[in-house]
Amino acid sequence: FCFALLLLLLFNGSPNAEAVSYGWPLEENYGISATFGESRGDHFHAGIDLSTNGDTGLPVLAIADGEIYRLKIQKRAYGKALYIRHTDGVVSVYAHLDHYSTDLGLEQAYEKRVAESHNRYTGDIFIDPPIKIQQGTVVAYSGETGAGLPHLHVELRREENIPINPLSNGFQDDTDPVPPAFQALYLYPANAASAIDGELDTQAVQF
Repeated sequence: FCFALLLLLLFNGSPNAEAVSYGWPLEENYGISATFGESRGDHFHAGIDLSTNGDTGLPVLAIADGEIYRLKIQKRAYGKALYIRHTDGVVSVYAHLDHYSTDLGLEQAYEKRVAESHNRYTGDIFIDPPIKIQQGTVVAYSGETGAGLPHLHVELRREENIPINPLSNGFQDDTDPVPPAFQALYLYPANAASAIDGELDTQAVQF
């Protein structure tokens, strides 16, 4: 039951009472290559993947006004990632980046931490004080760090760590006006002692 409730929370609900419209984070729209909530074996896709047409080094733009407060660098997973807290309280995440903006001093902050730690994969770097930016500011450049081929992974989060569907919460894709249609919801028992309506097996709810 708890797992099913978590899925419903992930797939529904806007962060604000009023709809917010975010800008596109690339100068060109090459389409969406993966959507929110897709099953990835041991987890669900927490954002959307934007095609970069097979290229790296494309300018990544802030989708709304806010402040850059965190970088994170991992060998796998999201690779080089950047976090912006927006004025509406929502956090946007940009992942698999090639490098950060030098104009904002972000790449320099990363290089300084690498020099100090002697490690390219530095984990979290918290920007203090955060750097205030406006919608459309170039904050980084697209790449293929972490997992996957060249693309830009984008997330929207509320309360820091709760992912919400960008396409249902103000993020507009003008190339695909048809919203996704859910076909089924799979409910998994949390452990060997759990059951769903008295059944121990996985249950599928068809829409």
